[in-house]
Amino acid sequence: MEKTIKAVQFAENAHIGQTRKVTGLPYIAHCFNVYSIVKQNKSNDEDLDEVCAVCILHDCLEDTDTTPTQLREMFGDIVANTVIELTNDRDQIAKIGKEKYINEKLMQMSDYALAIKLGDMLANITDSPTSDMLQRVENHVKFLKQNRKLTAPQAGIIKNIERVLMGIYLQTALMDRD
Repeated sequence: MEKTIKAVQFAENAHIGQTRKVTGLPYIAHCFNVYSIVKQNKSNDEDLDEVCAVCILHDCLEDTDTTPTQLREMFGDIVANTVIELTNDRDQIAKIGKEKYINEKLMQMSDYALAIKLGDMLANITDSPTSDMLQRVENHVKFLKQNRKLTAPQAGIIKNIERVLMGIYLQTALMDRD
């Protein structure tokens, strides 16, 4: 897990001073959460080190000064290309809307990138989500289930997303009754 260890050191430095909006935790905690989710659902295959490194680095291009060249030089093509694949294009989002953009992106992602994106979604909805975020994630999950053949790790993460969503909706309904 040499690349993963190197990714942790790199991401800790890249995200230094950044915190999660709601919890105030250091941003790197989110990266570790995505890593944990994906690793739980991924078998030990030959690309595990690269996949885990991408989990840790997945937001570096979007939220730090990191460049694709830096990632390629430090971690190789597989890691760099997958992080690039996970990075949102703000211009395209502005042009076609976030919902449509994400759905199109989800359909084009490699299997590894999709598992990491789903892990990211699960991590986000367990971190004090907004109702808009919950609705978006629910819509993306429904879209994926209807339009893409899912691997076992992807299906496992989706099952967990659905459990969390159900738990949040039930909790909200019970609180509304009081």
